[in-house]
Amino acid sequence: MNQLERKEYYEEDEIDIYELVEIIIKRKLLVLAIFIICSLFGLGAAFFVRSLKQDTLALKFNINYAKLESNYFFAKSGLNFTKINVDNILITNKYVDEFFKLENLNELYLEKVKEGNRNDYSKSKFLNNILKVSFNKETNSYIVSVTMKKNQKLQKDILNKYIAIIESLINIQVDDEIEDRYTFVESENRISREKLNKIENSIKEILEKEKNNLNKDTNIKEFIEYTNPVLSVEREKVTNLYNQSSEMLIGLNGLKRDDEIKNIISLDSSIYEIETKSKAKMILAVGILMGIVLGIMSAFIAEFIDNYKKRAIALRKK
Repeated sequence: MNQLERKEYYEEDEIDIYELVEIIIKRKLLVLAIFIICSLFGLGAAFFVRSLKQDTLALKFNINYAKLESNYFFAKSGLNFTKINVDNILITNKYVDEFFKLENLNELYLEKVKEGNRNDYSKSKFLNNILKVSFNKETNSYIVSVTMKKNQKLQKDILNKYIAIIESLINIQVDDEIEDRYTFVESENRISREKLNKIENSIKEILEKEKNNLNKDTNIKEFIEYTNPVLSVEREKVTNLYNQSSEMLIGLNGLKRDDEIKNIISLDSSIYEIETKSKAKMILAVGILMGIVLGIMSAFIAEFIDNYKKRAIALRKK
């Protein structure tokens, strides 16, 4: 192969940008058609994804146990309040049923769940899929959120129902724990008072027997400690128990009259919307990009096929 032939060979293999552009312009209708088809597919997919988009409304709240524990009567009562487990609300049937008293939520449940699958478990599962509760350690507060297709009225109703259930649960638990504690302490106080009365009667009997050995200067307490040390120790023990239980009863009676101690839930925010990014724009952009790429590729493929056919015909004629 001489130098001239080599040059012609290289020129034939070189990519001519202008020629590529001419091919695209020549096949512009094909390029445009494929671009439009892909863009329409992308647009349709974007609208479909957008139709599935769910909105989230949330609410922050705090259970202020410190307010309860700092109460004067609470400190005297000796009460140890059991903290609420908020997770139990969504798995306890009686509370789940409270949510489904919301007419719109019940209708949505009946629409989404087949008749044969409707039971307490499916209700709880359905509710747990849309209602989430998390705890933020930094702010020491809870975040309850509802995620579903846009229905802000129902979402707000569910959030308000959750707070109402929490408040009701706290009220019931405070009353129950005070009552249980009161019953126990009152029993201890009564028993210790009866024991103390018996001890005092025993001491009176001892003093009556020993009255000839006593005078006006005799220290009765020291005399009993010396002559009956066991009885003296028992008296001190029962007296302390009686005094402690009496103080607790004062605290518990105070708590019974103080309804403010139940108001330990505070809302740290109003109901707000959590922005969720939609993939619709990305899907549309991918559709447009694919339309451009496939359109250009189709133009080159069509040109190649035409040239191949022309070359095959020319070879046959020779």
